[in-house]
Amino acid sequence: MSNVIETKQCWRCDKVQKQTEFFTRYNEMRNDRLNICMTCIKEESSITGESQKELIGIYKYMQLNFRDKLERSHYKRFWLKAV
Repeated sequence: MSNVIETKQCWRCDKVQKQTEFFTRYNEMRNDRLNICMTCIKEESSITGESQKELIGIYKYMQLNFRDKLERSHYKRFWLKAV
């Protein structure tokens, strides 16, 4: 029996990681995960001062309401211009 590891690519850092590194977006929709990994959310939290819960909520809202319009460019490190 072989172990299958499901992976997903982060839309910010472009790293392919285990799906467990991505926050589950909705309880009622299984295996529907955010497009951004928890490492990138932690990085953004430490730089912008927003809590991880707030950032997860923002990204959940984006994916729920703008699913068909989202692009990888929406996940860029926007704060780099200000730092």
